[in-house]
Amino acid sequence: MKLVKQSHLFFREGNSDKEYIIELLKHTEELFSVNFKYGRRGAVLKEGTKTEKPITLAAAELIFNKLEAEKRKKGYLSESELLSTLPNLDSLSPDIQKHPILQRLDGAIKGTSVFKTYWKTSRVIWKAGGLKMMEAEPFVSQLVFKGDKMQQYAALWTLVRLKSINSITIFKRVVENPKSTLHSRRVAKEGLLQMLEDDELTSLQQEFVSKLPIVFQENLLDAFALKKLLETQSSHVDTFASALENLYYLSFHQTYIRELIIPHLKKVSISKKNFKEFRYLFKIAELRSDFEVYAILAHKFERADGFGNTSKVFSNKTKAYFLQRVIRQIYEFGKENPENFIKLSVSILLSYDKQNRDLSPSNKLFLEQWFWRIKLEDLPPFADAILLNLILHGGGTRLIRYYRFWMIAEARSSKKIENRAFQMQRKQQQTKETFIGGIFKSILKIFGNSNQEQTIVHDSTNSIPQNSLKSTNKGREELYPQHWDKFPHAYLALLLRSEVDLIHGFALERLLEHPEYQTIINQLSVSDLVGLVSSEIEPTINWATDLISERLQVKLEKTLVIGLLNANSSKGQELGKQFFQQYLADFLIDSDSLLSVIYANHFEIRHWIKGLLQEHTLHKDVLNSLIDLAVLWLANQTDNSADCNMLLNQGNKTLQDIAVEQLMLLSDDQLNALQLSQVVAVKLFALKIIILKNQLPNASVLAELICSDIKDNRKLGEGILNSLLNKPVFLVEMVNELYPKLFVKEHFEGQHLVVQGLLSNSLRPYLSKINIAHSLRLIHGNYIPAQEIGWILLTEQIDIDRLSFKQVVHLASHNDLRVRQWSWSWFDKKVSLAKVEIEETIKLLQSKWDDTRKFTIDFLRKNFVEEDWSPEVSIGIVDSVKPDVEAFGRELITNFYEEGNGLMYLSFLCQHPSLNVQLFVSNFIEKYAANNIEKLQDLDYYFRSVLMRVNKGRNTKNRVFHFLHQEAMRSQEVACVVSNILSDVSATVAIEDKAKCIQIMRDLEKLYPSLLLPMTTIEFETR
Repeated sequence: MKLVKQSHLFFREGNSDKEYIIELLKHTEELFSVNFKYGRRGAVLKEGTKTEKPITLAAAELIFNKLEAEKRKKGYLSESELLSTLPNLDSLSPDIQKHPILQRLDGAIKGTSVFKTYWKTSRVIWKAGGLKMMEAEPFVSQLVFKGDKMQQYAALWTLVRLKSINSITIFKRVVENPKSTLHSRRVAKEGLLQMLEDDELTSLQQEFVSKLPIVFQENLLDAFALKKLLETQSSHVDTFASALENLYYLSFHQTYIRELIIPHLKKVSISKKNFKEFRYLFKIAELRSDFEVYAILAHKFERADGFGNTSKVFSNKTKAYFLQRVIRQIYEFGKENPENFIKLSVSILLSYDKQNRDLSPSNKLFLEQWFWRIKLEDLPPFADAILLNLILHGGGTRLIRYYRFWMIAEARSSKKIENRAFQMQRKQQQTKETFIGGIFKSILKIFGNSNQEQTIVHDSTNSIPQNSLKSTNKGREELYPQHWDKFPHAYLALLLRSEVDLIHGFALERLLEHPEYQTIINQLSVSDLVGLVSSEIEPTINWATDLISERLQVKLEKTLVIGLLNANSSKGQELGKQFFQQYLADFLIDSDSLLSVIYANHFEIRHWIKGLLQEHTLHKDVLNSLIDLAVLWLANQTDNSADCNMLLNQGNKTLQDIAVEQLMLLSDDQLNALQLSQVVAVKLFALKIIILKNQLPNASVLAELICSDIKDNRKLGEGILNSLLNKPVFLVEMVNELYPKLFVKEHFEGQHLVVQGLLSNSLRPYLSKINIAHSLRLIHGNYIPAQEIGWILLTEQIDIDRLSFKQVVHLASHNDLRVRQWSWSWFDKKVSLAKVEIEETIKLLQSKWDDTRKFTIDFLRKNFVEEDWSPEVSIGIVDSVKPDVEAFGRELITNFYEEGNGLMYLSFLCQHPSLNVQLFVSNFIEKYAANNIEKLQDLDYYFRSVLMRVNKGRNTKNRVFHFLHQEAMRSQEVACVVSNILSDVSATVAIEDKAKCIQIMRDLEKLYPSLLLPMTTIEFETR
């Protein structure tokens, strides 16, 4: 037995000091047992087992975990848990907020309390995690497996927040316990992801990988392929959210995954089908302090419509819960952590887009039904953007929260919106408020006195903490303006990444007012300036344009001008053109800048620079330098997407127009470097230059171009090939490059058809250069185009005399009827050879195709005579599992039967399981097994197999019963052998056969009274 795992637990209380050992033992690959030992520590332990006999691994683990849970519930702990003694509360710093929490945790462990008020332990633990109280770690560790499921979840969440390495054992135990809730296991796995190392971490990551769809697993390590896959799979609503969840778990250590999934997190709509996955993502993002993902999901919860009443998956109350959780987090950061406040606020603001300007359909309906006096003009833009308005206006009084909206305060007071509907809603607010409100008061007040400053209080019209609304900076409406001023680069982040004019207006206004404004703009990089001028917001573009113009008027910055030409806004591009032409003389002698513009991001700029360069003559040295740089740059390109190929093709055409002489002078090494590129457009460029030089291109490069997934590139490649049809040696090379592509999976739909078309038409005369081995591989290929080329080779190019007999036999089982028929005609011409190779010939009888087996049987009947058959071959044919072949084999034995071979037929065929063959064998037992006890014993398996069949083989059974009865009457020795067979058979067969067995054994008993039989004869009383 091998020890699989062990749990060593201890218990101390008063004078009691006990230990308990649970062991999971492996007996075989499939059988396991659970044993235990217990007793006083240091004494000889008593032993026992929980499994009377070995059981499966799953059942054994269930018993193991149940027993361990029972002991832990009684107070048993592992050695590490036992040694982690609780700290003395008196030794800890008497923090006015933290000390009561530690006291309550200590009381929860000991079952005592010094407080008059009752706090639920799970909430106390949660508060400790929220405050990241490292002092609470030993207390929380001991509360994980005490209390209810919510307490366990809160404890695990807190231990992950505290990043407690000592908690790894606890996390593993929760994950391995099948009774742990799914929520607890998810949090525990997140803890392990953050804390495990080396092989253990790799194993856990592989678990998440295995949960991904196969296509994701295959492309996980290739960032470019994964990006494409995410784009194509995003429409699969049922599985995509689950894939995003597992990818997000993996992204903790593989950061490139996070960058790839964030755009899709923004796009995927929240629904009943994926709500659970998004909820888990939200909580894990919170654990990781991943503000960007946290904000994206918070925005989704805010914008999504609740799915009806509270019995649904995502009710309005659930929506309110998530938003209130985010709001509480904003305020907590605002009070305690300014940097995190800014990070979270910026992330939330960036999650909004211009489509959020108008009310959502559900909020518009709510407004019409309940607050008909409120008009849309009374509401500001983004009126139902709760979080956006809280951050931008929550510190002022111009806007106020009114149920699901923010509205202009003056509009509400002037219209006296205290109508009947409002009054009715107001009365029910404490229990049925449809959005963030009174139902959360108790949650928010749990850890503080309602009179203390930090308490979040809700009145009937505004759920925002009133003491936080007042700005310390006069005229400023945003929450915590002092934090914004401390981190002014947050304004730049909003200007660079936001799509919302309201946010731009706030950020630009605050940045212009900032005392360090000049210092900040002087530090702006070229990418910052280009990003600002690429904005969609007009004021930001104008401000950035003025900044750039001032900067370029003072001094030429070529990288800035190039950046403007690559900007995403037409205004930025026009500004770039203006300064490029203003400093044209400088740019026309700078090959680096020219290269950047020739291969600019936008078609319009590439077209513009092409016309501009055609109007000016560049110096020879500049052109030489430009071509050298271009070759080096092109050779290092790796993006083979359609967009990139289009960009490169246009830039390459410009180079051909302005520097054809320099291109003609490129060395073979430079051209080879271009031909070896991964990008099709670069290969095409190299091929065009080679043809310009009147040279033959590299066949492998041209073949790859012809097989490009970009249609235009394929056409260009085919055009180049057609121009070289007078080069037979090159065309042979092309054949050798193209046909192997039929062996592998297509890179794009229709690739095999493209190759087949070329090989079967313009390259058909050169197919003879394909050797026989590869020709046969094509014939037996996995893809139809490969088989079509193989058929052409078989009928037109292959010398059939060079084919081996075995190869033709293989062709007779081909999926294509044409190939099978070709092989049949070959056999009709090779009768004498088929007789010599009879062992290979009869392999045709094992073909999966009925027509090939029928042809073979007819062929053998017609052309083979008695001299061509041996008993061994006939027996081999009978041994087939195919009924038609088996019948043919019995026909051969019957037609060409010889007395001397009968014993061989009996010996070999008696093991056959077929009913027909067993009946066939019964023809031989009378002649070759009668009066032969040794042979009778050899046929033991045959007799039992026949007699134990249920409702089958009646004729064969009768023959066997008759034969055994007859033989048993010859001698007691034979009767003993027969009685053993009948004894076993009589215990299993049907009544009819049982009666037959009893009759025979009764006759034997009369003849041999000393014979031991499994029956007792009772004489009936005669009256």
